[in-house]
Order: sequence, then structure tokens, then C-alpha cells
Amino acid sequence: MFTNSAVYDYIEAFYVGFQFDKYSYGEECFVDTSNSLDTLYNFNIEMIQRYTWADPFLYTSQQIATDINDSWFNCWQFQVDFKAAFWEKKANFVDLPDFYLSFIFNLLGNSFQIKSATESMIDSAALHDTVTYYQSFGYLLQIMYDFESYKTTSASLVSFMTNASKSHGEVKGVPPKMLRESKRHETKLA
Repeated sequence: MFTNSAVYDYIEAFYVGFQFDKYSYGEECFVDTSNSLDTLYNFNIEMIQRYTWADPFLYTSQQIATDINDSWFNCWQFQVDFKAAFWEKKANFVDLPDFYLSFIFNLLGNSFQIKSATESMIDSAALHDTVTYYQSFGYLLQIMYDFESYKTTSASLVSFMTNASKSHGEVKGVPPKMLRESKRHETKLA
């Protein structure tokens, strides 16, 4: 069966490392695809051991009606969500230098995680631990893929700071000092 094979372990490790389950239908796509490959394996065995002339038709309809039917739909929904997340991030970049600098800042900001994942890949390759290797590889690709525009992030931070200073409200539980001092003077006058 596919789920008992080493290839399944490698693909599952990459799936966990890249964190595909954070996308809609990511987990369902992986589980249904694995189950449909198991069903395909069983189909091949049952076709070899068939007993009647109707068995190929029954096995074929069973293939189509079970996990294969679920996997194409869930994987389609997964790729739609994956592409939507990509296009949403792409729309936030102002220009090519923004993309380039955001990528560099992402690599610098995650340098410890990149170093850790790379060392894990080197160690697991030396130990012939392919599962850990693929999990670290997936995590490394996820770190490099998942980053935001520094210009739009910094612009929202600047607008938050300027709006917070205009509205004399408390920001994150810390009251502004100017507002407290002006209230003290008002209570002394009253």
C-alpha cells in the first residue's frame, strides 16, 4: 500500500515542513490523495486476483466513486486557495525593488531558522534520515516563500502610529503621558 511505503513518509514530511495544512483543503487533499493511491494499489491487486468477468467493472466503479472522487475536488480547492494567497501577497508589493528588499529582509529575519533547517538537512543526510531531510527542506522552502512586502507593512505601521497619536486613546494598554498630565491639571483647577 502507498501509505506503508517510504515515498509516503517523504511526501508527508515535506507536507508537514511546508505547512500545507494552513491553506484551505490542504489536509483533505493530502489525505484523500494518499487514500486514492492506496485504492489504486488495491485495484491492481484485485485485478490480478479477479474471479468473475464483472470484477473489472466493479473495481473500476469503486475507484471512481471513492477517494479519487474526493481527492480531485479537495486538491482543486487547495490549489485555488494556494494561488489566491500567492496573488494576494503579490498584489501587496509596490514594485520590483520592494519585492527584492522584502525577500532579503525575510531571509535576514529568518536567518536563524534557515541555519537551523539547513543544519538539520546536513545532519539528516549524513545519517541517511530522508524523512527529516524532506521535512527540513519543506520548512526551508516555506520560510523563503512566505514573506510580506516591507513597504505595505511599514506603511500600515506608520498610519497606525500617526492615527494613534491623533486620537489620544490608549495604545496596547499604555496610556499616553500627555493625556494624563492634562487631566491632572484639570482636576486641580476644578
